[in-house]
Amino acid sequence: MYEIYQFLFVKGGPVMYPIVLGSVVALALFLERLWALRRERVIPPVFQRRLRVLLREDKLSEAEVLCQENASALANIVSAGLDRAGRPKSEVKEEITDVGRREVSHLERHVEFLGTIAAVEPLMGLLGTVTGLIGAFQRVESLASKGGGVNPGALAAGIWEALITTAAGLVVAIPAYVGYRYLQGRVNTLVVEMEEDALQIADLLSHRHRDGSGAARSERRDASGSTRASEQPASSSARASSDDDDSDKAPASAKPKPKPEPKDEAASEDKDKDKGRGGGRDKDDDDDADDGSEKKR
Repeated sequence: MYEIYQFLFVKGGPVMYPIVLGSVVALALFLERLWALRRERVIPPVFQRRLRVLLREDKLSEAEVLCQENASALANIVSAGLDRAGRPKSEVKEEITDVGRREVSHLERHVEFLGTIAAVEPLMGLLGTVTGLIGAFQRVESLASKGGGVNPGALAAGIWEALITTAAGLVVAIPAYVGYRYLQGRVNTLVVEMEEDALQIADLLSHRHRDGSGAARSERRDASGSTRASEQPASSSARASSDDDDSDKAPASAKPKPKPEPKDEAASEDKDKDKGRGGGRDKDDDDDADDGSEKKR
């Protein structure tokens, strides 16, 4: 154990301390997120099945109790949607989306920090290598200034000791980055499944809203139709009674006067014209008779 400590922290230099500390933190974060992102904790299958049955049967109160008893992310999202039950689909979806963003941020907690460690560790190793090389060349320079010869072995020892930090940084960064990408993919998968379930829940709640509003509209139409049907007989009977009253008030002896027949003006004009033509012909006959008598004389 002491040899490991001597190799890492004495030969590697002081930069090895933050590198080792980063490796411990990265391992702890990975294990914590691996446990927190279990499917049974985020999207419990039993909870999903039971919830869908309750929503299809329109048992919203029992569904809300089920969500309160379950501490999963999906239960929190569904509980927010149940609070908007009976509202339009846009309002239900908006509320589910807002709560879903908060749940996604909880799922992604510490995952980005693990990615930061994976990116910083190689830089820390490079920093340790640079500082180690600086120290090695300073020692070589001090030996040369004192008149001693430059020992290639001492220079090589300083260089490989400086490279320890680079190797340590890469050893920590590679697994940390792999774990970061794995957790990121797991979060994305869970988020997609939660979005699908949330949309299905929003559809179920919006169908309930449409069914309720349609039933209310049909009831209003039936009520208005029955009102109009009751008003129509009353109005017809009122009109019939008014007609009877008018007929009673009219005198029995009153008879309608016959309308005068229109004179046929065209026929009278034709008769006048015929009379005129007949008179003209008689006058001509008289004139002819007078002329004949004069010739005989």
